[in-house]
Amino acid sequence: MEQHEGYGAVALDQRVDRLERALERLAEAQARTEERMVGLMEAQARTVEWLRRLTDDVAALKGDNLERRYRENAVAYFQRILVGARLVTREEVGRIAAEAEGRGVLSPPEHEELLWADVVVLGRVREDVQRAAERPRLLRRTVGMPQGVGGTTGPGAPGGSRPVAIQRLSPCSLWTAPIGTAPPVVAGSVGR
Repeated sequence: MEQHEGYGAVALDQRVDRLERALERLAEAQARTEERMVGLMEAQARTVEWLRRLTDDVAALKGDNLERRYRENAVAYFQRILVGARLVTREEVGRIAAEAEGRGVLSPPEHEELLWADVVVLGRVREDVQRAAERPRLLRRTVGMPQGVGGTTGPGAPGGSRPVAIQRLSPCSLWTAPIGTAPPVVAGSVGR
């Protein structure tokens, strides 16, 4: 029986040794897994940052594409708003802004801001658009919340041509130059 007990103790010691080795292997595997997890978390952070930059780049490209489409198709886009619509080149915008600053119509910062307009179109504002531009002013007076497409009241409106503050509902904000200084100018910042 003692022989059996000795055999049992040896077997038990062997089992304990095997369990200790197995635990050591598990601890080593756990350490390797943790190292890999750190590497994966770092890679994930790099991927998230890369995806953010890519998203920003795609958004910028979409904005550039929209601006290009507005420039290439300006007459088509604005024909319902303007009679005789024509796209103005950047050089012509610069000349118009410089002349307006020289006459005191624009301040130097306003001159610079106008040079950053994405699209500038010359034309005469249609009468129905002029009437529609007056409606947000009336809404603002009655309920305090204007709704409509940006613009100005026209020469036929009481008080002549003056800006109206309206909430933008289109991808383009519009305004006109004072009548008598030049043909009405409609400019827009597309996608802003």
